[in-house]
Amino acid sequence: MSDHLVAQPVIVELPNNNLPNPDHVSYYALEKERKFYLDTGIGPDNMCLHRMILRWNMEDAGKPAEERRPIKIYIMSYGGDLDYMWAIVDIINTSKTPVYTINVGVAASAASLIFISGHKRIMMPSSKVIIHEGSAQMAGDAVKVMDATDSYRKELKRMKEYILSKTRIPQQTLIRRKNNDWTLDAAYCLENGVCDVIAESVEDIL
Repeated sequence: MSDHLVAQPVIVELPNNNLPNPDHVSYYALEKERKFYLDTGIGPDNMCLHRMILRWNMEDAGKPAEERRPIKIYIMSYGGDLDYMWAIVDIINTSKTPVYTINVGVAASAASLIFISGHKRIMMPSSKVIIHEGSAQMAGDAVKVMDATDSYRKELKRMKEYILSKTRIPQQTLIRRKNNDWTLDAAYCLENGVCDVIAESVEDIL
């Protein structure tokens, strides 16, 4: 018998590129069920939601609203860009296919306006809505800054009017509180028409 050691083969496990990305599998599974997670800042990445709501309305064309399978948006977001927010708000408001918005944690700033746009608005018991005026950065000469300030003032007025139109929050209360971060718990939201239902079971949001 030889005293020399026999070299053993080295097995290297390579990634199987034929397997699908788990994130993609989850995304397409949710898309099939008409469910979408809005769990990032509001911006260009969220425009896929806009496209999907439009597509699902095309699929449902000709059906009465009560026969259409609802779209469900699960929200956990601290807000973001107002232009993208209004694009999503508009497509929800004009959707004939029902859109349910579900606050699973926080719907703040721009995300709070998306949440209150839902045809049915559901909150988890510990979730919250945060309303504030946001912030703006302005640069340029005096004329440009003045124009930008005027435009932003109009935007704030539009947001305030929208919140009042979608809730039962008293106008004077909103004016008094919105200059700072105003946190609304689920009980307050239900009492003041910010949400329609507080979920008692996970089955309420499936």
